[in-house]
Amino acid sequence: LSINQQTSQPQIMGYNAADGRYIESGFYRRYTRGGLWLGDELDGGMPGIIKVINAPIENGFATFGTEYFTVHESTRFVFAANTYGKGAAGMYVGANELDGSTLNRFTIIEWEYDWNLARQICQNDAVVRYIQKLHEISSDLKLKVIIGMRDAKNLSELILNGEDPKEAEYDTVWASIDLDD
Repeated sequence: LSINQQTSQPQIMGYNAADGRYIESGFYRRYTRGGLWLGDELDGGMPGIIKVINAPIENGFATFGTEYFTVHESTRFVFAANTYGKGAAGMYVGANELDGSTLNRFTIIEWEYDWNLARQICQNDAVVRYIQKLHEISSDLKLKVIIGMRDAKNLSELILNGEDPKEAEYDTVWASIDLDD
């Protein structure tokens, strides 16, 4: 689930319909049946909805509809964010600061781009090498730009679909970057 400013409690916990039926959510299904649940863009969510997620994970039990459940033994929760939970920073101005009680629940793992995966997805090694090099240069120079796997994917697709490589490069890499900065 992509967590954002509009994410609601029923999207997380499910809800009881007017006819009394419980309408399941993805969170409910993973919580009660096992599996992996990804809460993407955690730092995009409002504090109240984050608390809705925190309680069942921390406590190991929750009420869905009118029934009480314990978390399935094979359930795992993963959350992704663009920041370390400290709020808007650099290029991620839409990120919210996360409550200390939320941050304290998780082990934070920094996850860099997987350029080998990018090669598999893009099927264009030259493009991936080029974008990887631009990413490394921009990171080394501490430029406030994002050049990453999405650029490699988009550039590869445009070239595959017949767009001029230089135009495709401009459209995917350079169009959103203020070259005067």
